[in-house]
Amino acid sequence: MSLYHTTTAYLQLIRPINGLMTFTAVQVGVFIAYGEVMAWPALMAGISAWCLCGAANASNDYFDADIDRVNKPQRPLPSGILLPGRALWLTLLLGGAGIVTGAWLGPTHGIIALVAACLSWMYNAGWIRRGFAGNLTVSGVAATAFIYGGLLGSEPLLALVPTGFACFFHLGRELIKDIEDVRGDAEGQMRSIPVKHGLYRTLMLITAAFTILILITFIPIYYRWFDLSYAGMVVLVDGVLVYVLWSLWRDASPQRAGRMSRILKMDMVLGILALCLGRI
Repeated sequence: MSLYHTTTAYLQLIRPINGLMTFTAVQVGVFIAYGEVMAWPALMAGISAWCLCGAANASNDYFDADIDRVNKPQRPLPSGILLPGRALWLTLLLGGAGIVTGAWLGPTHGIIALVAACLSWMYNAGWIRRGFAGNLTVSGVAATAFIYGGLLGSEPLLALVPTGFACFFHLGRELIKDIEDVRGDAEGQMRSIPVKHGLYRTLMLITAAFTILILITFIPIYYRWFDLSYAGMVVLVDGVLVYVLWSLWRDASPQRAGRMSRILKMDMVLGILALCLGRI
């Protein structure tokens, strides 16, 4: 196997673009809390979160190798490009780096990093993965990126705003990803919401999560926490959420769910931009 293919496989395991989004969320949390974006502590917090995200992604591939043989056979482990042990070592290396870097920032960040790493491992290992509890776990861990950065600023409570947004956003997207992976999850006896309760109830939960999200995005406008630039952008963000719901209710196939999941990833970028513009 060439160095290029091996390197590419490792990058596929850690999904650096997802890590970049997590890094950005940390910086946005700092910015919203009136800290200095890209100051040394903020940079270290972003690196810590990036490592933890990479570790979670690598361990996900490690534990899901059998399921991915059905859902995503082109992934590095089911395709045979990398051995499962490589993913495990990468998980431990990145997870350790994320925790140590967080501890360097202070005990609070160290504890958050440790808890996030443990919850990610427990979820991927299947200990808290079944049903709605698993979806809530993933959503909560992903949303902590904003408060992880916000704790470095002078007004950390403001970072709870995007943290709340992110929690509902990730909850809806995780449920959509469950629809995308329903075939492999069923064969692997994973008790996801679509497998256990069916598509209709899954769509109802997605609709509830995104409806709550849309409603609470207007709270900062009402209390004037953010300016009109945020209001203009958030209408676009919410419009994408409405489009995703409309599309899924028309066709909740795994293929459509995968497409909507990718659209939501772009919508996440718009949401981050709205938050930043609202605080300038």
